[in-house]
Amino acid sequence: MQRFIGTWKLVSWESRDAQDNISYPFGKEIVGYIMYGADGFMSVVIAKKNRAPFVSKDFFGGSQAEKANAYETYLSYCGPYRVQDNIITHDCEINLYPNWSGVPQERFFKFYVNRLELSTAPFLIDGKEETQHLIWEKAKIMG
Repeated sequence: MQRFIGTWKLVSWESRDAQDNISYPFGKEIVGYIMYGADGFMSVVIAKKNRAPFVSKDFFGGSQAEKANAYETYLSYCGPYRVQDNIITHDCEINLYPNWSGVPQERFFKFYVNRLELSTAPFLIDGKEETQHLIWEKAKIMG
């Protein structure tokens, strides 16, 4: 568990189908962080870069189309995590995608020097069964 602790910045997110065709769920221009605490809790946020702002300045404002676009270009969840063998399980207590709240999310992991690869078993995304492959790099504060 010790190797996970800290903040990781997203480098890439690829979605692969059964024929190994690659797509990019939020496009190639993405931003994100995943944080693993020594206390056993984690949090992740991923977004399409340069998301369109709402016309309204009201925090709960925005048209239905603006809200739908915001949802479709952002992913977030948090909760406890645990590690066993080559699998890290994120126990989602809160999730933007309500169907995953309370549902453990297993990720296969590999470490490479200062990078972490997380991948999934196949699941339905955009109408197709695909595996997800995310590369994270240990975050550094630029100063």
